[in-house]
Amino acid sequence: MVKTVVVIFVEGETDKEFYQKLVKHIREKRGGRLHCKVKYKNMKGVGNYKKNIANYLEQEVRAKYPNATVKAALCYDSDAFQTGKKPPVDWNAVNRNLQVIGIKKIVHVKAVKSIEDWFLYDPEGLREHLKLSETIKIKQQGGLKEIKRLFLRAGETYIKGEKCKDLIKNLNLDVILPKINREIEGLLELLR
Repeated sequence: MVKTVVVIFVEGETDKEFYQKLVKHIREKRGGRLHCKVKYKNMKGVGNYKKNIANYLEQEVRAKYPNATVKAALCYDSDAFQTGKKPPVDWNAVNRNLQVIGIKKIVHVKAVKSIEDWFLYDPEGLREHLKLSETIKIKQQGGLKEIKRLFLRAGETYIKGEKCKDLIKNLNLDVILPKINREIEGLLELLR
């Protein structure tokens, strides 16, 4: 019987692949087990978080695991929230909607500025994936813009949120995790 379900909400397919690899990595580090069931929900854009994700939790998760404690990790890039204009999502409203249906543990995993910034922490993995020479400089900042530049250098196109053939597979989480530990600490706590 499943006692706890952690639902990881992500912005896009690339993010989903990354978090799946991250959870697998954590599971391996913990001897092959986690004490919870993990599910992933691709929101297909940060703006879709404002739609009622509570319905998904009620109809898809609670219906399947009626006796389980359900926890939610809301994973997104913080760059869309750093401008002066109205943010695309009211996180307080999202949290309230989840609390109304009994989700007591909600964490926000904010990639500063974007998840692509995290990928830049592993320049060797990026070079290997793109088959780029070691002489190609990779800036540690610049996130999406830098990733797009590198893909163009390799004659490929990077489209944010879409599946990225084997990019995530080539990234070394042992290199990346120490640099993003503070950003993912809430998720790590949910997976304990």
